[in-house]
Amino acid sequence: MLGTAPVHAQRGMGQASGLAAQGYQADILTVEGTITAILTEPCAQTTGRSIIGLHLIIEETLQGALNLHLGPADDLLSMQRSLEVGDRLEAHVFRTDQLPEGQYIVRDITTGGDTTVLRDEKTLRPVWARGRGARR
Repeated sequence: MLGTAPVHAQRGMGQASGLAAQGYQADILTVEGTITAILTEPCAQTTGRSIIGLHLIIEETLQGALNLHLGPADDLLSMQRSLEVGDRLEAHVFRTDQLPEGQYIVRDITTGGDTTVLRDEKTLRPVWARGRGARR
């Protein structure tokens, strides 16, 4: 069980700035699988303001169990409500060297024929970050 005080005091151990700000160029992979768990929990790899992330654990056809990092739980509430354990999905994902093996960041995800874009295709900037901290 998570206590509220320690959770709000923690910050992720990710990089100091987000991938879009770094101009990161990712190799995008396609993964397919079945959702085995939907987790809303602190994320040690976050670089953003939100420490509670939405993660999907999937059983991927070729790689086995994978942890897919979607983004801040607060910003993805409607998406979370539409997902269920047992759903099949296809996702375009990428990794950084800082992520543990078997963990990926989701660029976009398709379930039940509906696609949700989470990050810009070219810059990887999160859709929930629009207008916040943008450089002009």
